[in-house]
Amino acid sequence: FAFGGSNTCIADAAVLPDASCTIAVDFAPNEPNPPRNLAAQAVISFAETSNQSTGTAAIALSGIEATAAMPAVGLSSTSLNFGSVNVGGSTTQPPVQLKNTGSAALSIASIGITGPNASDFAETSTCPLSSSGTLSAGASCTISVTFQPTAAGPRTAGVVISDNANPSQQTIALSGTGATATVSLTPTSLTFPTQNEGPPSAPQNVMLKNTGASPVTISSISFGGANPTDFAQTNNCPLVPSATLNAGAICTISITFQPTASGSLSAVLSVADDSMPSPQTVAVSGTGTVPIVQVAPTSLQFSSTLVGVASASQPIQVSNSGTGALVISGVSFGGADAGDFQALGSCVGAKGVNINVAVGANCTLNVEFLPLAAGTRTATLTLNDNANTNPPVTLTATATDFQMGPPPGGTTSATVAAGQTATIALQLSSMNGFTGTVTLGCTNAPPAGGCSASPTSAQISGATPVPFTVSVTTMARSSLLPVARPGVHRRMLPATPMAIILLLALAILFFVGPRSRKSRVLRPILALSLLLLASCGGGGSSTTPPSGTPAGTYTVQATATMAGATRTINLSITVQ
Repeated sequence: FAFGGSNTCIADAAVLPDASCTIAVDFAPNEPNPPRNLAAQAVISFAETSNQSTGTAAIALSGIEATAAMPAVGLSSTSLNFGSVNVGGSTTQPPVQLKNTGSAALSIASIGITGPNASDFAETSTCPLSSSGTLSAGASCTISVTFQPTAAGPRTAGVVISDNANPSQQTIALSGTGATATVSLTPTSLTFPTQNEGPPSAPQNVMLKNTGASPVTISSISFGGANPTDFAQTNNCPLVPSATLNAGAICTISITFQPTASGSLSAVLSVADDSMPSPQTVAVSGTGTVPIVQVAPTSLQFSSTLVGVASASQPIQVSNSGTGALVISGVSFGGADAGDFQALGSCVGAKGVNINVAVGANCTLNVEFLPLAAGTRTATLTLNDNANTNPPVTLTATATDFQMGPPPGGTTSATVAAGQTATIALQLSSMNGFTGTVTLGCTNAPPAGGCSASPTSAQISGATPVPFTVSVTTMARSSLLPVARPGVHRRMLPATPMAIILLLALAILFFVGPRSRKSRVLRPILALSLLLLASCGGGGSSTTPPSGTPAGTYTVQATATMAGATRTINLSITVQ
């Protein structure tokens, strides 16, 4: 205890009547409280003198020292052991939690790693340093440590935390062992054969073997170097975090060459892992080539051709002026009339068969025009091949045709009685400038009849229709019984009806006397019966059917033919 600076009661100073003075006292504890937090005690004593008497007075003092607010540090773990890790590899342990278990804010000055092998460990944390803030009472943060040994053998260090707690430093002990791992790549270089741009080459394999005594962790397999995008790889190697390559184990890396340009191309395959040294590399190289297609001519013009008749073929020469083999799988026709053209020749193989054209070589396409309809017909021809570009060939042709039909107001049907001739008028017309001689005819005449065209050929030229007729003949049907012809026998009646007729004749002769009146009546009946029986005799062949064209409606076909192309029209003939 001590008198305070505002104390006005001064020794040997008088206090006048009705006046007062103030005694000021400060409590400043300078040592811990006595056991069980007992109060600190003292007494102010003073003597006073008046005109009448002299005496003493006392004022008792007491106070208790208050406990100061302080931060404190709690760690979830004070040591981390990382076990055995390949030199060059790395591993982590679960983060350590740092908690402020005190009653005041924790100010962390620094977190760092010290010790014999401090460079083999690295830390990151979520803890605020004093330069950016404090960790309030009850709050927590985490400290993560990675072990990446740089040499074989035991490796130790520690995480040191400096702060305003008591004590002012906390330590997390770190330990681990560096192991030696080695791998080999076989072969260490690959050269691919010349490869056209576009499709990938056949794969070549590289063997990756763990030649050490501990597992190897492979972090990546990738390409670098001058032309990494011209090579690709697939592998069955265990990549992190799925698995490791055990000691003595082998995995395979399959590499393909897929050039995107012509010329010499190279790259480096890199395998990054925790062995020493890392990464391991394989040099890969190849030469990219490209076929270049040239066609001559680039357009074809076909002369007038009858619809349905193939024109004479016209050649197109296809040459390869590039640096790689040209592979032709076929040709494609496009455009408005693609179906009117076809191609054969040494550039076209059987279905599913490719044609290879070496550098500097050529082949031939023979293009034919086979029109499907009259008019100007156009299309484009394009090769299906492995070249980057294919110049199209323009195809142009003219198709002509002719047609048959009745003249204006005419008909394609007729009705006649059997035995009469039906004549139908028709005409030939040119389409798209057709000229030529057409052979005329007809087919499918009615039974027992015939048909014919007149004239039998016609010359078509210009726009004027050419008339012609088709005559269809029929045969009258006879109402008389057919007359037996020499050498043709009548059909024999069956045995049973013949026997009945004979018995009937005998019965009449038996029961009717030769001179009776009944016999004169019945004898003609018997004679008629015998005549019928005689008329049915013969050698068993059928009699000739009644002659003539049966009644009905028949379809007769008129035809016009030129150069193997035939046009038809149906005529309806009704016979009564």
